[in-house]
Amino acid sequence: MSENISIKDKVKEEFVKCATDPVYFMKKYYMIQHPQRGRMLFNLYPFKKGIKTLQNNRFSIINKSRQLGISTLVSAYSLWLMLFNKDKNVLVIATTQMTAKNMVTKVRFAYQNLPSWLKIGASEDNRLSLRLVNGSQIKAVSAAGDAARSEAVSLLVIDEAAFIDRIEEIFTAAQQTLATGGGAIALSTPNGVGNWFHQTYTKAQKKENTFLPISLPWTVHPERDQTWRDQQDKDLGVRNAAQECDCNFVTSGNTVIPPDVLNWYEENMIKDPVETRYMDKSYWIWEYPDPMKVLHYRCRRCSWRRIRLLRFSRNRHRKSDSSRRIQITNRYERLRKSTVKCGNRVQQRIARYRERKHRMGRYPVCV
Repeated sequence: MSENISIKDKVKEEFVKCATDPVYFMKKYYMIQHPQRGRMLFNLYPFKKGIKTLQNNRFSIINKSRQLGISTLVSAYSLWLMLFNKDKNVLVIATTQMTAKNMVTKVRFAYQNLPSWLKIGASEDNRLSLRLVNGSQIKAVSAAGDAARSEAVSLLVIDEAAFIDRIEEIFTAAQQTLATGGGAIALSTPNGVGNWFHQTYTKAQKKENTFLPISLPWTVHPERDQTWRDQQDKDLGVRNAAQECDCNFVTSGNTVIPPDVLNWYEENMIKDPVETRYMDKSYWIWEYPDPMKVLHYRCRRCSWRRIRLLRFSRNRHRKSDSSRRIQITNRYERLRKSTVKCGNRVQQRIARYRERKHRMGRYPVCV
């Protein structure tokens, strides 16, 4: 009798640990099918233990390298959410129904290999969905404009979001159901710039939306080093390897300019503006104009003098008469001095203007 009580207490303790800690549940009870090692427990690398970050943030967007196990991590989190919560609806959207089905297959396989005391019974179990008796379910659909419109979604998973056409319509359709308290996880490798995934991730980095940006390049994997990365360049080509491994939007996609050239310009030529203006911050200033040069250039008298100086500088070397050459040289010198004198007056006027504006508490950008 005491042995039975101790077993029941141990099961209860394990159940509480699994319900309160998703990392513990995944490390101890979530089974996966490894392509080389076969059936095994899910090995959580250090970067995967940040699953609580997904738990604490409603909206997450993950820019990831290939074959890091992030899709498996999201599927494990989905199963944990379904097991220990009632009436949770997880919807998986991918480029095709077959791709979306892969995540449901991982959840179904892990559920079938759970110990009996963790299973709560399934009322529906097929290739595209798994529904538990507590009302929670996971379902896979292909990327269509109305894919999430009629669903009451608790967690929306968008796999390979950068490669889905018209994803803006899908997320807009799901936004109303998510507004009641649901969450979303968008994950993908980059696929060029300008698409929904790139724009949403960039805005998340600037904190212009509610998404949490997470970047997972190939370097976070403990079993990969620079030798492995160099081999990817040889096997896939520089362009494809940059897309699949580096989490770099600029060098991904079908770019006309080679990725190494784009990387060089990004590292050496791109800098942040010194000032952004107006309400939408769309007016960027990288360098303030020099008011002295602007004013002196716009002075009509100085412009006319420059033309005359250029003409005299040419003619004084062509005239053979010495007296005429001396006359032209004298006129040239007078024009040159008058131009310098005009420039000095402009500088004095600018200095007085700056001093007056400094007293008023503001400095002009351009005069």
